[in-house]
Amino acid sequence: MIDYDVDDDGQIEIRYLEQLNAVQHDPVGTGMPKNLSRVKHHRSAFPWPAFGMGCPDGICEGYELMRDLDFRDLNSYASGTVNSKWTDGVGWLPIGLGDRKFSAKFNGNGYTISNLYISRPGDTNTDPIGLNATDSTGLFGRTTDESEISNVRLLDVQLLGVVAVGGLVGSNSGRIDGVYVSGNVSGNSEVGGLAGIILGEIVDSSADVSVSGANEIGGLVGVSDGRVSGSSATGEVTGDSKVGGLLGYSGTSGVIVVSHFAGTVTGWQ
Repeated sequence: MIDYDVDDDGQIEIRYLEQLNAVQHDPVGTGMPKNLSRVKHHRSAFPWPAFGMGCPDGICEGYELMRDLDFRDLNSYASGTVNSKWTDGVGWLPIGLGDRKFSAKFNGNGYTISNLYISRPGDTNTDPIGLNATDSTGLFGRTTDESEISNVRLLDVQLLGVVAVGGLVGSNSGRIDGVYVSGNVSGNSEVGGLAGIILGEIVDSSADVSVSGANEIGGLVGVSDGRVSGSSATGEVTGDSKVGGLLGYSGTSGVIVVSHFAGTVTGWQ
């Protein structure tokens, strides 16, 4: 049996991209997929787990990254071979789509994830496990207010989506803390360098991203009805309407505290 929580902090340890991908089968981070049909897919990434994945008392509460990962580096794959479906074609399938929103903790421990690639410009077909490919676009698709994503750096992302598109997450209702994103992000509407939509909170985070689209385009966040604090964005932001350096559009519940943008913005409204 393998202990996947060696440091006994209640977080399942991720060392390979296959394991990162398996989070979509257990978005609540307990170590056991709710849908029993997903167990074999989860176990292919986490074979021979100890009781409760090795978490104290068999209770896990999320995930933590244990090293840098790079989608173009075979050393990041348990198979020892670069998985071409994540580096070509439509690319990565975001974690947390449809009614399987991500609702756990994800601690990057200061490590990096490099060369995330997604190209889903309008294909509304569902993937083999029944998730809509254009639901939300990012490393994570949708999160709940119970989620917390922290201390991770995403380098050189290349993302193309439709709506709710962000380097880290498409639509976020939880807390994002200490996250950095660089690269290129584009879509139609609700597009941001870090997040497409936020209803939750972003703290001490930043994006250095070229962001482009049509409506509600922002260097950090496309649409905010949440709180942005101590955060920043740099780069080039291009759109048509509701375009801004930090935020494309802020709703009545949106709050910005000690945050700024440095770069160029092109848009007509």
